[in-house]
Amino acid sequence: MIFGKAKPSSLTEFCTTLSASENLLKLVDTVTIRKPSSVDKRGVVLCLIIMAGAGHFVGTSLRWDEHKGMKGIWEGSRRYLCNTNLDVITAEAMVWMHFLMGNFWKAEKEKDHEMFGRLVTIPTAALLALDMIRDQTGFDFKARWIESRKLYVEAMKHPKDSGAPWEPFATIVLRSVGCRSLAEPLRTVALPPPEFTPLTALVSIFFSTMPSALYETFKGFLVESSDRFFHDEDDLED
Repeated sequence: MIFGKAKPSSLTEFCTTLSASENLLKLVDTVTIRKPSSVDKRGVVLCLIIMAGAGHFVGTSLRWDEHKGMKGIWEGSRRYLCNTNLDVITAEAMVWMHFLMGNFWKAEKEKDHEMFGRLVTIPTAALLALDMIRDQTGFDFKARWIESRKLYVEAMKHPKDSGAPWEPFATIVLRSVGCRSLAEPLRTVALPPPEFTPLTALVSIFFSTMPSALYETFKGFLVESSDRFFHDEDDLED
């Protein structure tokens, strides 16, 4: 596996650890300094960014009781999520983060085609993310990844029908509550419970700042370490 032999105890633990900037920087430095590889290093770094974002959402943002102003709306998220395998939400967060990063990338490639125009970066990040999910959970998440991604694509095509841009993901998180493993199908929710209000608020807060900040971090890696990304053998063959 491209991220090394060490295997954390869970997908959520790995992503949460990676959400700390010092851990992310250290791992990015490790994987990009290696000798030339057939794997697009931009995709590798983007995958790490995606996992860090998912870890930040589950480890920090997905806690009503730690956000000022939320206590009056609901007592806390820990009790609500106590029967949920957080790996389910983490994996779904990775799908959403990949979708958002892909949108940023598409917008950026028009400005700097040399750095951002490479077609394999986005799918490479997705494949590596799926590999990580399978390695850490033992479950092939590809079908669910495609299903969730289609939801975000459709929401982007029909924004008036889907509400705020973060609501589809908030709905996915709501449907993940109570799932004990990734093998379980997402729950069907006929009517949103009271918890959907604080959940939507927290997802909107996360959406408004974190994805764009992480993408800027990704761009910074590409610019500051361009020699590691543009002098691999696979780049020279393009």
